Amino acid sequence: MAHLRLYIRQIGLLFGMLLLAGCASFRGAPEPITAADAIDPAVCPSNADVLAYYRADDAARSGLAQDQFRDFKISACIAAIDLNYAAFLKELRRQRIGTTLGGDLAVLTLSGIAAVANEGTANALAAASAGVVGARVAIDKDLYFEQTLPALESIIAANRAQVLLQIRTRQGGTSPYTLADARIDIQAYQEAGNVDNAIKGLNGIAAKADSDAAQKLAAFRAKPLGEAVVDHASRMTDYIAKLVGAKDGATKLKALAVAFAIAITDGQSDQKIANAISSAITHSAYDGTLDKSYDKIKSVDPEAAKELAPR
Repeated sequence: MAHLRLYIRQIGLLFGMLLLAGCASFRGAPEPITAADAIDPAVCPSNADVLAYYRADDAARSGLAQDQFRDFKISACIAAIDLNYAAFLKELRRQRIGTTLGGDLAVLTLSGIAAVANEGTANALAAASAGVVGARVAIDKDLYFEQTLPALESIIAANRAQVLLQIRTRQGGTSPYTLADARIDIQAYQEAGNVDNAIKGLNGIAAKADSDAAQKLAAFRAKPLGEAVVDHASRMTDYIAKLVGAKDGATKLKALAVAFAIAITDGQSDQKIANAISSAITHSAYDGTLDKSYDKIKSVDPEAAKELAPR
């Protein structure tokens, strides 16, 4: 038994180290390639390069003209940023997969030992296994994404492309574009690969979509509805209200929720489902699609639809 306890301690230490490794600090951006210790300073524009750019003698720039020297430095630095960004994405995915796999392995091992141990030891191991499960759930939540990673990558790609387009446009433009100006744009290109910035961008898109939808709905509601539309919508919402508590009412409400593409959860009351359907019908009256709401009711309850037909 003493040997088993020692073995259990060793197993616990091993998987504790595994989980701690999975919980290691997560970088939300690629390594900065303009840092002095990150890359050969000759790759990205330095202060010395900026001074050399302004010198009249091309010899200060290894025989290159100002624009040639500027473009060489920009291209070399952007290439380095791209390499670091590719490595960042690879590591990001590796951390996510490694953490989940490590947690799964720890749970399987601890649970397996518990199956052959005595009652007291098995209980301790089962508790440890539950702890690993809880830790892995926390890790999953702390790693930003899983489902949202593709969306964030798309936002980051769009941000980087936008900044790169600005750089290339300024390179080929007629307005002066100095190496000092390029350094600022290169820094913006590097920061465009930041996950935090992508999350802010994603939140901004969602907020704008919400605002646009609210404005459109407000505009629709500002329009006066004709008497025929009001009558038709009222009769449909009255029908929905009467389904609550009626025979086969729950079944019809669930079928209508599917027809109206309304998500429902287990245990959700019929009244809440009816309220959601009535709200959808009201919205359709304002956006001019009340006939489609009627068709949905008709598909579920053809007999009732005869009484609900437009007058």
